[in-house]
Amino acid sequence: MSNIALASTEQSNSIGQINVAIKQMDNIIQKNTSLVESANSSSNGLYHQTNELNRFMSGFEV
Repeated sequence: MSNIALASTEQSNSIGQINVAIKQMDNIIQKNTSLVESANSSSNGLYHQTNELNRFMSGFEV
């Protein structure tokens, strides 16, 4: 019986560690999502600035 109790305790501890790891992975995924959204916003801003600069520069002749 003591072997079963020990195995049950070890299994419970392992499940607890897995839960902690999953929570950490979830936090990382949320941070990555935020970074991707920020990068996308920056990319769109640069795209529009580039178009504006191209429009401005088209008025000059070399």
